[in-house]
Amino acid sequence: MGCECPYCSVYWIDDTQITKVVFTKKSPKSVLILGPRQTGKSTLIESLSPELTINLNDESTFLDFQSNPAQLNEVLEAQKPRTVFIDEIQRHPSLLNTIQVILDTQKKRAPKFYLTGSSARKLKRGQANLLPGRIFAYQMGGLSAAELDYKLNVKKSLKFGTLPEPYLHANEAFITKHLATYAGTYLKEEIMAEALTRNLDGFSRFLHSAAKSAGLILDFSKLSKQAKIERKLCSRFYEIPKKSS
Repeated sequence: MGCECPYCSVYWIDDTQITKVVFTKKSPKSVLILGPRQTGKSTLIESLSPELTINLNDESTFLDFQSNPAQLNEVLEAQKPRTVFIDEIQRHPSLLNTIQVILDTQKKRAPKFYLTGSSARKLKRGQANLLPGRIFAYQMGGLSAAELDYKLNVKKSLKFGTLPEPYLHANEAFITKHLATYAGTYLKEEIMAEALTRNLDGFSRFLHSAAKSAGLILDFSKLSKQAKIERKLCSRFYEIPKKSS
């Protein structure tokens, strides 16, 4: 299924599609996977046993690559890996330009890149080069019915969502705490840091009220009263998760 993102053409995937040709070592194309935190992007790529892993979430690694534009070329020249996994690529979007040069100049000698990112907005905002025609781009969400052998707990998925760790956990108190922490991190790193709204308190209340209304008929008047915000803000606040994903 195609993504609605106007910036790039991507397709939705889940872990069950790992066996498809795009993820096999026979496929010549590199891969970019975007999606929310903790949906299993890194786990998916690590299961392919890449020969070199670069985790840009590690601050020392990030600073090494940020301070030295030639760092990637130097590492590849020294280790000569056939497959390279770069995690959290949105932290250093200019690396995509280096990767393009490598793919274009080295052709068949170039390693296969597996790139993952948890904030498509940061890439879009910086007008990042998403390597059209050079990689396959995918969007990854929570667990799918196919991954669960079509035994999806509908009530649980509507109440807590389908992020792998909370969905698969049996303790409801743990799930609630996990999701509260997840929401707090989202508000801090995606909403406040990106300045998507000045009314962070109102958006926080909206987020909790909207989550409780999942699966129900949308009523902006009722939702605005629950969140104690103006009715006209509801539709605008619903757009924010789309922009930050």
